[in-house]
Amino acid sequence: MEWPVKESHKNVVWLSFSICTMHSHHFLEPPRSPSWPQVRAQSKYTSRACMPSKYVKKKKGPGCPSKGLARKAELKNKAYWAEVKARRQTTATNLSAIVKKEIKEEFPSSIPAQDRSAMSAGPRITLRGLTRARSTLYDFVSSYFMFHGLDPTKTADVFAHLPALTFTEAVIYELDDANECAGRMEGGETRGGSGTARTLEQLVCRLEEHFGAEHFRRVRSRLQWELSRGSAYWETERRLCGKLAAGTKLTDEDARHALDALKKKSFDYRVLNLVLLASVRKQRREARDAERRRRGTGCEIKREEEEDEEEEDKLGDAEDVPYGDLLAASELLVELSDDLYDYEEDVASGAFNFYRCLVNHHGPERAPEEMAAVIQSAEREYARLEERLSRDDPELARRYRERCAQATEEGLPGRQVRSDPSSPAEMTVDSRGKWEVPPPIADERAWRERTDDVAHPRGDRGP
Repeated sequence: MEWPVKESHKNVVWLSFSICTMHSHHFLEPPRSPSWPQVRAQSKYTSRACMPSKYVKKKKGPGCPSKGLARKAELKNKAYWAEVKARRQTTATNLSAIVKKEIKEEFPSSIPAQDRSAMSAGPRITLRGLTRARSTLYDFVSSYFMFHGLDPTKTADVFAHLPALTFTEAVIYELDDANECAGRMEGGETRGGSGTARTLEQLVCRLEEHFGAEHFRRVRSRLQWELSRGSAYWETERRLCGKLAAGTKLTDEDARHALDALKKKSFDYRVLNLVLLASVRKQRREARDAERRRRGTGCEIKREEEEDEEEEDKLGDAEDVPYGDLLAASELLVELSDDLYDYEEDVASGAFNFYRCLVNHHGPERAPEEMAAVIQSAEREYARLEERLSRDDPELARRYRERCAQATEEGLPGRQVRSDPSSPAEMTVDSRGKWEVPPPIADERAWRERTDDVAHPRGDRGP
């Protein structure tokens, strides 16, 4: 039985049959000749179907195309890849311009343009700087963490803040080495200032990147001030060491500058304390934000935000570093102790030493008495501040006294002192060791030659 079909319907059926036949023939046709240029997926166009229509090769029949058509398709493929390459180059150029713009906006305008390329890499540190920073970081963690509510015996508390502290102290030691080298050179007191300032500015920028402007803004100005005091200490050190090396007698003003430099010498501890303050701010804020996201409701979040603002005002102001004046007084006593212990070594190397400056200024007869007077004044100030800490926080005062006793056992006397004015050369300390003022060296040049002869007899020096 033949169904009646209209003429228009016959055309539709025939067209559908033709399309099916063409597709079946296309899928069953044998592989083309290797000479046919194949398009490989090397860009966002992953297949022929994804390419622009003007680049798709059109077939004229089921067989292989003629050589002319193959050549024409090959040329079109070359044009296609040329356009892809041009697009990639344009994208790279635009991206480079965007990156340059972001880098330019990242750095403060106060930094010269010629220094911005070096700024992107940050200050240089070496293994020597990291090694020298180790002992300072150990003492800082053991003595200062307790003032921030941290436990120096817990690895979680230590490693949460260690990267920024290590980086900061290593950079400072690198600058200290460079300063000592500059001080030994002719005219060293005038060298190294611009390089030091640039490196310290880079240090501040890197720390701000690490902590974020929100957590770093309250300590930035105070940190820059402490770093400027460190730079001033290095400048005074170079100038005084130059005079001592030349055998020039120090004036009264030089002696005052020497004492001022001694008070600035531990600036790295104060810088580390500010870095730790910023790190603690960031850690506590992130912990509060995480807790708020986990359990907060509308009214509860508002109440916690008010508490957070009060807490930030209490712990975030750099002017209120926890018991910073007590720690500064302790740092001065430690520096005095170090200068007495390292006196002969500093004379041999020509390094800055406060006792060495006193011997030059007052002479070998009066220098021990003057040193004892400075120590007595420093310990009275320390005793006053420690008494205040005992009233405010007896438990913290007890822990800090235990740490001072431990430091003395480790070879670091000078935290709490009672001196005997009648015997300035040996001042006893209540169960914490004693101050020993070494014999002054009147003629440093003759002493160096004598010690050099003992260390290297003439017969061992060679021709």
